[in-house]
Amino acid sequence: MSVEHVSLRNLAAVLNRNSESLNIFRIAHFSSPSSSSSLLLIWPVARTRPPTSPFLAIRTSIATIPPPRVLLPRFPSRRSRRPSLIPLPKGCDPRLAPPPQPQPEAAESSKRPASHHRPALRVPLAAAAAVRPALRRAAITLRRKMADVQFTATPTVAPKAWSLFTWTPTSVSAAQAAENKLLSKFLYFTPAHQDPPASSTPTPPSTLIARVGLVEINPGELINTLVIDRTDEPGPDEQSMGPGVTKHEIRAGAAGTPPPAGNPVVHLEQDVAPVEEVGQMGKKKKVLVMCHGYGAGLGFFYRNYAGLSEVPGYRIYSLDWLGMANSSRPPFPRIPPAATDAEIESAASSFFVDSLEAWRIKNNIDSFTLMGHSLGGYLSTQYALAHPSRVEKLLLVSPAGVGKQPEVDMRNRPGLLPKLFKTLWTMNVTPMTILRGAGPWGPGLVHKYTTRRFGYLDDAENADLRDYIYHISAQPGSGEFALARLLLPGAWARIPLHDRLAKLQMPTTFLYGASDWMDYRSALAAAPAMRVPTTVARVAESGHHLYLDNPQAFNNAVIAELEGRDKGQRVDGVDYVYES
Repeated sequence: MSVEHVSLRNLAAVLNRNSESLNIFRIAHFSSPSSSSSLLLIWPVARTRPPTSPFLAIRTSIATIPPPRVLLPRFPSRRSRRPSLIPLPKGCDPRLAPPPQPQPEAAESSKRPASHHRPALRVPLAAAAAVRPALRRAAITLRRKMADVQFTATPTVAPKAWSLFTWTPTSVSAAQAAENKLLSKFLYFTPAHQDPPASSTPTPPSTLIARVGLVEINPGELINTLVIDRTDEPGPDEQSMGPGVTKHEIRAGAAGTPPPAGNPVVHLEQDVAPVEEVGQMGKKKKVLVMCHGYGAGLGFFYRNYAGLSEVPGYRIYSLDWLGMANSSRPPFPRIPPAATDAEIESAASSFFVDSLEAWRIKNNIDSFTLMGHSLGGYLSTQYALAHPSRVEKLLLVSPAGVGKQPEVDMRNRPGLLPKLFKTLWTMNVTPMTILRGAGPWGPGLVHKYTTRRFGYLDDAENADLRDYIYHISAQPGSGEFALARLLLPGAWARIPLHDRLAKLQMPTTFLYGASDWMDYRSALAAAPAMRVPTTVARVAESGHHLYLDNPQAFNNAVIAELEGRDKGQRVDGVDYVYES
């Protein structure tokens, strides 16, 4: 046999060896000593013998094969593919996204032993040039047929036109960082990666645990929760408290210095264990649940946590309503255009009431004292009416929707501005919608608001509050769209609470600011018809955000209610205008 016949046979062997890693095809070489031509047959590996109509046949002349030898590139390329991104369902929280998974083909190739990859072999140049294009087309066609999933080409998406008005400088991580920075002003809370700052404030009376995290109430729905618990057993720097629970020690004092004698130990836990496990540790305690108002979050109570945590026998929970602040933001339910006011109000309230009940079950809480501010007070009342056995006492802090509607319906007022306001309200154009539309000018708008409204705060504290308000407000809209469903223009309720307050079955306390734009006289008008112990009080030197304006007097009022204040007992900074 001639050298040329040997070279062509070697070509078939080389191609077989290079293709066996893909397990796709086989190649055979046929030739006759009396003929100057040869035949290469290529067919799928599933066939054990050459078919009558081969997958690919290449006829070549032996005389045209030159003697030079070149390096044949490996086929196919072994470059690893980029991991595929798993799309999330609409409304699913991005923090639930699973890690990117590699393509099956790339994963299989990474499991092959190193000895499986042979060095490239030398074959004749002309044979390589003749075989490579056809071989590539055959392999791609067969891989499409044998793939586990249907092969689809990656579509080319035209880049979106950039605009200043579509750029909102925020993200989920930025909102969480702003919350941590604001909560770090609370003596007992320091992010886990930071050392505790030196503080001249009074030290806490006993060991505390402050933990913030996400509680998953339904698939894709998480409620951001802060829990503050008092514990009597100071542990070492890291003490196990159960599976997956670690206690991180933070001492009240300068970082790196031992605490003075008798100085208590404060524990912070952040993203190290589920929040709901706190309710399963130690003995059962009374629970206070704090709910924020519209356009706010649990960070708004940062000036109150230290004082309220001193109440013995209580565990404090503070949460973000579903669809607001740092909780998940699923799509808000659509309301049929022809729905009545009762149907609209019921559908919107159920979005929050049902999620709060699921959160209670997840945290293993039997009953609790419920406190709600502004719109949170309205929703807290709805929850107390729906689940009366779960609420021991109701604290309504400047609640919305208590008073009866005015005789002149705001929706029917004449004039261009009232009609424009009504149209925007009906279209659910919320303050957050305007803030997102402002793009890079959004932080400036918030800065003007916080500087005017909370001017009594120092510059650093005002800046932290401004960042927090902006980042939780600029997130995708969800729970904010309840505003136009629950309230009418002018913040009057579609269905006022005035007549429904008489159905409450637990003691109720109303707290208003002395300069509150919410009128406390609405509560005074409804209180006589209530069949439970009812209190109406005003906190001195404060407005609608009384917990921020006068935190000491506000804490005094709340602590007095938690400890069971007697009728007629006076509290510093609090004016009781009605008691029954």
